[in-house]
Amino acid sequence: MPSKILNISDVSLEIEKTNPLRLLIKAKGTVPTDGWTNGILVPFVYVVPPIDGIYEFDFVADPPTGISTQAISKIDAEFVWEDFPVDLRGIKIYASENSVVTMIDAETKNNLDESSTPSTLRKVTASELLEAKKASNHFSIVNAFVWEKMLEVQVRFGGGCKEHDFELLWDGTQKESFPPIIPLVITHDNNGDPCKAIVIQNLQFDLTDVFGTEIIIELEGWGEKLKM
Repeated sequence: MPSKILNISDVSLEIEKTNPLRLLIKAKGTVPTDGWTNGILVPFVYVVPPIDGIYEFDFVADPPTGISTQAISKIDAEFVWEDFPVDLRGIKIYASENSVVTMIDAETKNNLDESSTPSTLRKVTASELLEAKKASNHFSIVNAFVWEKMLEVQVRFGGGCKEHDFELLWDGTQKESFPPIIPLVITHDNNGDPCKAIVIQNLQFDLTDVFGTEIIIELEGWGEKLKM
């Protein structure tokens, strides 16, 4: 029966430029004796995606069944992720005595996001925001986090037959605190989509040009405050 290895010594992430893109995860570690085989990375199964975008794995292998030498030995494992989530920002791998977190670097992030163009926040008046909220079609927020001044939001809605449009709106107000709290609203236009299939879509909003200093985002429909 597979067991966790002793320690993880190194983890690397690499984009394979196939169509679609694939993420290659390579891990190196140690085991307490010789004779360990079949090192693999086992992904965690999530009901709700991790809010920080860090996805977890166990590094396991088959221990020896017979007599083995008590000497620290090396073992490797690879995992090819062909359908990785767009909110992926890092990998955490567990052994029995340690764990290692490896974040996506800037170059790899660009490869992950190359097929999508982030939207920008639109400033509106208080009355325009109220009207936009009244006209918005129903949706729910599944996940939301901020990474390098990019607001990443995963939404769920009914549809499947037409493209749906989402906007991030701000009426210029802020709550007095340090850092200041900025209330933001996402609106949804289903463009008359008659279909009712459950659709999950990932949205990106670039906040770099709007908020140059540290803020806390209060996103309507999401229970946790997001620090930028």
